[in-house]
Amino acid sequence: LSFFSTDSIPAQVVLEVVDSSEANAYAIRPSFEVPYAPPKILLSSKLLSLIQTESELAFVISHEMVHLSENHFTPA
Repeated sequence: LSFFSTDSIPAQVVLEVVDSSEANAYAIRPSFEVPYAPPKILLSSKLLSLIQTESELAFVISHEMVHLSENHFTPA
């Protein structure tokens, strides 16, 4: 198992819903043009339509938070 420090979790994260027919979520760090912008977690509208409980939503968001904390992200 790989453990991460809470120091690597961003203090602020923007959650954004994107209109998409693909069920997916993405963790995105700020670009070099705006280095101090908070990271984003993008959730597709299709994914949200499939989620049935708060626990499922919490799982998806926490999964993407781990990507951010471990620097496994899609560059903006």
